[in-house]
Amino acid sequence: MFSGSVLTSSPALVDHSGTKFNCNDVPFVCNTRVILTRLRSTLEGTDIDALEDGLQDTNSLRLPQEGEDGENSENEVTCPYYTYASNLVNEALKNALISNEKQYNSLLNERRKAEECENLQYKANLILSNLWQIESGVEKVTVIDWEKEEEVELILNPTKYASPNEEADDLFATARKMKRGSQVVQELLLKNRKAHEGINILLQELRELQKNFEDSGNFNLTESEEVSLLSIWQRSCNSSKKLGIKKIDAPFTIEQFEDRISEMEALARSKNKPAKKTKGTSNGTTFRHFDSPSGLKVVGKRL
Repeated sequence: MFSGSVLTSSPALVDHSGTKFNCNDVPFVCNTRVILTRLRSTLEGTDIDALEDGLQDTNSLRLPQEGEDGENSENEVTCPYYTYASNLVNEALKNALISNEKQYNSLLNERRKAEECENLQYKANLILSNLWQIESGVEKVTVIDWEKEEEVELILNPTKYASPNEEADDLFATARKMKRGSQVVQELLLKNRKAHEGINILLQELRELQKNFEDSGNFNLTESEEVSLLSIWQRSCNSSKKLGIKKIDAPFTIEQFEDRISEMEALARSKNKPAKKTKGTSNGTTFRHFDSPSGLKVVGKRL
């Protein structure tokens, strides 16, 4: 809860720790009625409605716009640094989790394809063990599986292969390639699941921090909360390649965040300064003006 005894045109508030901050120094979104309600106990005898009208003229505060839920406006009183950092990390982790799931499904499809190598090898073995009874050019033949001691129907491809022996050799070669591929896919699946676990751990820590801070109702992060947020942010950056986290800036502190805001505000002010006008005609040509010895005005142009 905030407390205070003086409210000027540039309102200053004091939190429970006695730290004073100026509403114009930090851009945040809040409902003036919420702040005045919190200050009501220390502003007895003051016209609250008049003070609220005065606060509405400041640039640092705004009332909920049309379409916004005014009932939830009290929850909008939030530390700008916390909002920026937590949203940045949360978005990066969620996007990484989505990409991780897509990769996992793709690897499962690859593994299913790789597992077909066993079927190809089985077919090639059947062809070789029954070459003596398979005639060239046939598309279908019934052979014996000597291991299972049963008859099996083989479908051959005489259009592609000159002989059953050639088809068996090609099936063996394809099966070997697919077997090597299945080993690679299995390794990638293990890495994918480890990354999935790492992303979820960071997300869980972040969500717990968000819940605790937002439930506290404080405006500013405590020192321990800032350290926890920076730790999650830093570990997300350090593990970005291993976990597949993209588009995440290097972490910075609250002080560095405030410095960046000041730099951006200064840059915005410099861009809004009107450009110096150069005397000349509408087509951009610049002339020089002289006075002749007789007092006449002479206009000249450098060639």
